[in-house]
Amino acid sequence: MASMDKMVNSFQKNMDQTMDTLNGEVKDFFRKRKVFCLTWLSFILLCIANVLGILAFSTPGWAWTVEVAGIIQIAGEYYGLYSVWYICWMDMESSNQRVCDPWTVVKKENIPSWLAGFQAASVLALVFGLTAFAIQLSAICIPSLYRRKALLISYAVMTCLAGCATCAEFITFSAGFLNDARSCCKPEMVREIKHFELWYSYILACISAGVYLFTTIIAIWEIMISRRNRLMQKNLTTSE
Repeated sequence: MASMDKMVNSFQKNMDQTMDTLNGEVKDFFRKRKVFCLTWLSFILLCIANVLGILAFSTPGWAWTVEVAGIIQIAGEYYGLYSVWYICWMDMESSNQRVCDPWTVVKKENIPSWLAGFQAASVLALVFGLTAFAIQLSAICIPSLYRRKALLISYAVMTCLAGCATCAEFITFSAGFLNDARSCCKPEMVREIKHFELWYSYILACISAGVYLFTTIIAIWEIMISRRNRLMQKNLTTSE
């Protein structure tokens, strides 16, 4: 028992020493690194945009409806919740019970024509946003890459593409969904949409697009500052 306590205490001591060393190295690294406030601001905004985009990508809150169905499986009045990848139903009398199905199991004739474009834009927005995150994180953590012209331009392009893809995402959904909801439904579907609204995931996507595009403006500003600094340094070198 005494030997076991000794081993535990030794392990704990080694872990404490390791963490102290790691913390010291991290603090020393950031003390030596000169990362401008503009870069940190851009990175923080990008993280916010990515988080909002991921939430919009994964939650069933793009729109909600009050629907009436006459088919046996879901007869009666219920709520419909719409997501990028799945659709949910909730009985109005027991709203705490929710049933969700991926779009892949929905009958082909009931899948909206705009869904594929909406999903493609959602995936592209996420890919571009995460690529921009990787680029900016590399620039912050690796001194030799910080404020490299090619990296700055790549970052600006990726954030712009993420913003444009997110815009395409919510425009495609709003145009397609609202048009389908207003013109619903065919008699053979035995279904009626009594009320419909765009919801929180849609709002998150709109905010995410705005933050992405604002991040692009900051990235372009940083490119201009970097270019001006290089020209000033070149002029000083020439004059000497």
